[in-house]
Amino acid sequence: VKSDVVTGKTFLKKLGKSVVAKVKISKGTVLTLDMLGVKVAEPMGIPAGDIFQLVGKTVNKNVEEDDSVLPNMVDNYVQKAGF
Repeated sequence: VKSDVVTGKTFLKKLGKSVVAKVKISKGTVLTLDMLGVKVAEPMGIPAGDIFQLVGKTVNKNVEEDDSVLPNMVDNYVQKAGF
């Protein structure tokens, strides 16, 4: 996103929403829906529309509370087509 006269609203719209950790998640933990949330986050992580696809998968890195959940943090995560 160029910084020339970009309003905060436009910037947030371009970022989109990502899956984030509601709590600290330790390496080796199997994800449940109550551990995950959705918000505008930087860096852009797993798209919000994929949140249900993460349930039952295992994280392979520690994820701090409020951090974006990135594709390389989740075993066997495959991003949906079209993103």
